Amino acid sequence: MKRAITMLSLVGMLALAGTTFAGSAGAATKGAPHGIRGVAGNTIKIDFFTYRPDLFTAAPGQTIRVLNLDWVKRQIPHTLTSRDGLFDTGLIKHNIGYITVPNAPGDYGFFCQIHPFMHGHVIVEG
Repeated sequence: MKRAITMLSLVGMLALAGTTFAGSAGAATKGAPHGIRGVAGNTIKIDFFTYRPDLFTAAPGQTIRVLNLDWVKRQIPHTLTSRDGLFDTGLIKHNIGYITVPNAPGDYGFFCQIHPFMHGHVIVEG
């Protein structure tokens, strides 16, 4: 009988934890268009090997702050480097780096030099 109560308690705790986790994860991204995942203003966040947003619209010559949450949480360095060499944060080993986008309108792809599977785009509006 005691074992049955313990198993029921464990199942109940797992069910409650799953409901809470699923509910909070869904609320964070619900209704957010592609490339606009809760980041506003002049900041691109790096979290769990992902740029957020991975599609960023900027004004010509705008300075963008790059916040490396992977360093804060896991001590993982990253870069945000344009594919054509026009901007680069350098190695972000702490938590913040900066880039200044070109003045010419266009679509500028970027990636992480350490983790090349990470990528995104800055669209400079004219």
